[in-house]
Amino acid sequence: MEKHSNIVSAIQSFTRWERPWEFFPSISASPILSTAERAELEKIWEVAAGQDTWVSVFSSAERAELEEIRGVAAGQDPWADSIAYATARLSASYPWLPASALHQLINGAAYQWR
Repeated sequence: MEKHSNIVSAIQSFTRWERPWEFFPSISASPILSTAERAELEKIWEVAAGQDTWVSVFSSAERAELEEIRGVAAGQDPWADSIAYATARLSASYPWLPASALHQLINGAAYQWR
């Protein structure tokens, strides 16, 4: 986690949820981030907010994964499915992200798709 502490700090620093559209521009402009950290944050954001994460039609393999994650049949609530899928993808791709940072990223991404 030490290696990624600046990225986590930048993500967790956002508090202006009354202006959610400012989430990613704000965190990516954080002065504590190096150029390499900014590039990594961009990749994280693509996983969090990418179109392939927030679509309401899932393949059968993705549907099975969602059903395992949520414990209910996928497709009943596409919004909840997308949130669960985004969280699972972020957790798998970036296991060093703490739950609080995951929550921030999912909130920011969800507002992009509302």
